[in-house]
Amino acid sequence: MKLSDFHAITVVLSGHINKKRFLKTVSDKAKKLNIVGFAQFKQDNSCKIHAEGTKTVLSEFLDTLNRQTAEFDLNEVNVSWIDPYKIYNDFRTIDHPTWNPTVISPSPTHKTQIIEPVKYKKIPTHVAILPIEMIMWGKELYKPLTPWLRRTQRSFETIIELSQKLKIKYLTILEMHSSVWKLKTDQIRSQLHLTHRWIEFMQPFFNTFGIRLKVIGRRNRLPTELSALIAKVEKNTRNNKKLTFTLAIDYSGKNEITEAVNAIIQSKIPSVDENTLDSFLWTHELPPIDLVITNGGVTSLQGHFSCKAENASVYVSNKLFSELNTAEILKAIETFNNDQKILLGK
Repeated sequence: MKLSDFHAITVVLSGHINKKRFLKTVSDKAKKLNIVGFAQFKQDNSCKIHAEGTKTVLSEFLDTLNRQTAEFDLNEVNVSWIDPYKIYNDFRTIDHPTWNPTVISPSPTHKTQIIEPVKYKKIPTHVAILPIEMIMWGKELYKPLTPWLRRTQRSFETIIELSQKLKIKYLTILEMHSSVWKLKTDQIRSQLHLTHRWIEFMQPFFNTFGIRLKVIGRRNRLPTELSALIAKVEKNTRNNKKLTFTLAIDYSGKNEITEAVNAIIQSKIPSVDENTLDSFLWTHELPPIDLVITNGGVTSLQGHFSCKAENASVYVSNKLFSELNTAEILKAIETFNNDQKILLGK
């Protein structure tokens, strides 16, 4: 199925509805038509249905709902055709009336892992992560996004909790490399969709954990909606002080240096040293990267980071970003400490 063939509807129904029987009827019909999405009863006893599929099957689905108006004592049926989220891989019924299936907030069932104080001589100030499955996402179209986002939610929460426990002040993640524009149109669209949804899914953490979001990279090629979302979240988190979380979008080390050099030329600065160059970098507000964690067994940085990472220790994790846990991150910090001992001759 082409992305352009995918459509979505949101249906809100109200009335004296037998919840259990109605949800089973809706779910069975959706699955029979290969529709994805969800059905959820709200606190006011109304039912919200979000369904995605081809226009033909969605029309048939609506016909089924309209025919059952009398059977289920429905007073009102409101239908809206909207752009699909493209994050669902099945159709499910949701038991929680206040849960938003399109935005994941910090999980109420998440049990914070107890982290015993670890005595390291050196704690990295700035940690960067290279999540290969995010960077390569556009090359694997139609991968179920929601389950992955939920796994990533848990990993991100773990990373943030450990960072704050160890007083790591800066965390950077390379989310979308500039080379994405060399992919096919559908692949680019998939990558941009992941970027938009990931920021939406993770933004509840930012104020909860006192995180300031900073986005670096070329923004002039991003969709208007994504640029607006980035600006909104950056503004809403600008006063948070506990940790600076930098998300690199449409970024590469080569592009950063190229943009900085062009800006210096335009400024007609007569003499340039390291400090001058640094002041024109997208990362000029950030300290040098102390530790880079690569995921999925990737052993090369491949120009993903600028000169900020020139002296960084590199820890190669065989785990994906969505699988990172406390033990794996502590192994990375141990690697950083071992490198410091070698460099300092101790």
